[in-house]
Amino acid sequence: MAAPFMVDGPFHAIGAALSPLGWAALTGRHAAEDGNRLVRAADWLGEEIEQLGAQLCDGYRAGEISGHDCAMALCDYIGRVACPVNERHAELIRITNDWLGSSLNPKLSDLMERAAYSDRQVQRLVERYFGLPPQALARKYRAIRAATLLSFPVLTPDWEAQLAEAFFDQSHMIREIRLFVGRTPARLGDEESPYLNEMLDPKNLREIRMPTLDGAG
Repeated sequence: MAAPFMVDGPFHAIGAALSPLGWAALTGRHAAEDGNRLVRAADWLGEEIEQLGAQLCDGYRAGEISGHDCAMALCDYIGRVACPVNERHAELIRITNDWLGSSLNPKLSDLMERAAYSDRQVQRLVERYFGLPPQALARKYRAIRAATLLSFPVLTPDWEAQLAEAFFDQSHMIREIRLFVGRTPARLGDEESPYLNEMLDPKNLREIRMPTLDGAG
């Protein structure tokens, strides 16, 4: 669910947004058990990342390196330490992303038919890599994709129809978006929530099929 946070700023921050595959390759940890938490990076990744973070912060504050330099240093670190993920598991992650992007209300049976695992294994592995079992995951992404669509200036008739069919009624859609995004549709794009606006950008859902701004209007 959406969770608010407050910062006594101003502040600058750098970081990496990880896909389920990236999370698994970098941490090897169970997304349902270890997600949605703040932890010291060194506790999971070792002291090297904490030392790197301190060096980047010191260099940035001193004006010796740019924010882009910091981001690229993190990319280099991740690329160097990430480990290969089991090939069959990586394929299931890809299939699950395709399934989530196939519809605002994808059928669970479609995922089970495509996955090379038993239904019980699919439930277990999807929860391990995505943090939620398939049905709950589809519900979450339905709300997030709906919020992203509603943030567009204009929608095509096709996407308007899909939104209308995806929820029981308008009040149901509003409740789901508030639950998973933290805002009602009327408050999407609020200038007081720049992080939320950034996270709803379609580029952050690039592994799950979304229309582009050009294709939406």
